[in-house]
Amino acid sequence: LDAAAQALRDKFRRTDGSGHFWLFGGWGRAANGTNDDTSELNDVWMFQPAATPIVTVTPSSASITTMQALSVTVKVRGDTGSPAPTGTAALTSGTFTSSAANLSGGNTTISIPAGSLSAGTKILSVSYTPDSTSTSIYNGASGIASVTVTKLTPVVAVNPPWSSITTAQPLSVSVAVSGGSGIPTPTGSVTLTSGSYTSTAATLGSGSATINVPAGALAAGTDILTVSYTPETSSSTIYNSASGLNSVTLSPASPVLTWATPTPIVYGTALSAVQLNASANVPGTFAHNPDAGVVLDAGPQTLSVTFTPTDTINYTAATTTVQLTVNKATLTVTASSPTVVYGSAVPTITASYSGLQNGDGLSAPALSVSGIGTPGNVAAGFIGWALSDNAANTSVAGNDPTSPAVLVRYNTSTVASTVDGIPAFHLTHGEYLSVAVP
Repeated sequence: LDAAAQALRDKFRRTDGSGHFWLFGGWGRAANGTNDDTSELNDVWMFQPAATPIVTVTPSSASITTMQALSVTVKVRGDTGSPAPTGTAALTSGTFTSSAANLSGGNTTISIPAGSLSAGTKILSVSYTPDSTSTSIYNGASGIASVTVTKLTPVVAVNPPWSSITTAQPLSVSVAVSGGSGIPTPTGSVTLTSGSYTSTAATLGSGSATINVPAGALAAGTDILTVSYTPETSSSTIYNSASGLNSVTLSPASPVLTWATPTPIVYGTALSAVQLNASANVPGTFAHNPDAGVVLDAGPQTLSVTFTPTDTINYTAATTTVQLTVNKATLTVTASSPTVVYGSAVPTITASYSGLQNGDGLSAPALSVSGIGTPGNVAAGFIGWALSDNAANTSVAGNDPTSPAVLVRYNTSTVASTVDGIPAFHLTHGEYLSVAVP
């Protein structure tokens, strides 16, 4: 354009401070009524440029969990008096991108499914794209908002089978970890702690696990069972670590005592570790009654033991008994067997003793002969003696009654009877003697 044309162009168009483009044209009418006065224009056109609308993003909640859905309201607005924008809006946040939602009256709602957003503060960015109706009026635009997404804290249920056990009992504890209805089942592992005891980690299967606590692992008293849940990789984006607890009361256990029935002993045998050999399943001390070194009378005897555990907190004292048979000791009485001529005086008959036990003694023996029979007959004699202690512990043995010698018999009866048909008198602890006479 030449200078004149340039000047004419500038005269016919301009852009004002609001960005509107104005175009002036047409011939004006001159004062003298002609139509060729270029100083007067009778047509004006205003061209408005495409506007950038405001996109408002409003989530239905400022805070949700990873497993909650979220509804987001989107409003797209132009200037006051401008037509409502038409077109679509789409939302992105992290790895999530929604499908395009059509605007109606400049509004739309975008739904974000549960599990689409990971934990943290998430930016919700909505992009507006005008359609053919609005493209000459509106530019594309975007708006943002934020939402806080937190992980779920699952419920850990701890269920011991009994509320009360002894310290000697094992305990099988059932554990269930749940995120709630319609929520993915937690995966990972659980560990139980109580006092100084910590179990090995148990892997969840379908949200459940069983932890076996061995006998003796828990102390007597009220024990708190704390189970800690640790999510594995697949659950760590959904769930926080969590814990649950329960309690069980433990009473001291009774030790298990083992004491076999001892082999019978003979009177005079002192008690020793051979008989006093009780044992227990836990450490402790034994107090026997009667104790080692005691000599018991003949007959059935009861041995008892009281066990005191080293750990008196978790175990009680215990007592048990066994029966011990004490057999009588054998006392051998040997009398002299003299031979005399018929009609001669009866010689002195003596007796010797062996087998006395435990310091028992005899009083001086007395010997009498009831008579002398004819040749080949037997005379009966009596040796009277008494144990200085307990005669019930001794059995007396003597010579063969069929031989022509001294016959020793033991009888505690005090009634009269005969020896080989000859009357004789029985005294308590008495021994009968027969003498062969040629």
